[in-house]
Amino acid sequence: MTGTGMSDHPAEPFSLRVAELLDESGQVSGHLWVETDWVQHSTGHLWWRRRLAPIPVFQFYESIGDHFTDRWLLQQFEVDAFSELVADLSSGSWRPSYDKAPEDVRYEVRWASADHEQGLALEIFGMDLRERRAMRRSRRARGLL
Repeated sequence: MTGTGMSDHPAEPFSLRVAELLDESGQVSGHLWVETDWVQHSTGHLWWRRRLAPIPVFQFYESIGDHFTDRWLLQQFEVDAFSELVADLSSGSWRPSYDKAPEDVRYEVRWASADHEQGLALEIFGMDLRERRAMRRSRRARGLL
């Protein structure tokens, strides 16, 4: 982003999206909400401050069966996990991340259509996708993203 020191977020193509997670038989087994953001800290004292480089954040909510997971990953501290999630989404697959999830299970990611994702976001995650996107546009317009 111009003027903020922020470049493109590695997971931006998936941000503010809802997906259905399909098992090996093609049945919907769960849902995924992905959101990206940036964190930027300041250092110093009252008489001098310096802003540190922005850090990409990957946030997701996962609902599979009786399991619900919400997780934040900061690229700076969880480089491997962050990169693995972005690579998985890029290849259209997802490994469940809830506690004691089987290591060998993978789901196919099917992104919901524009007509369908607002309803899924409200029903499954209780989030208003239009409102979140409006907030994102407002933050970008103010140079905060």
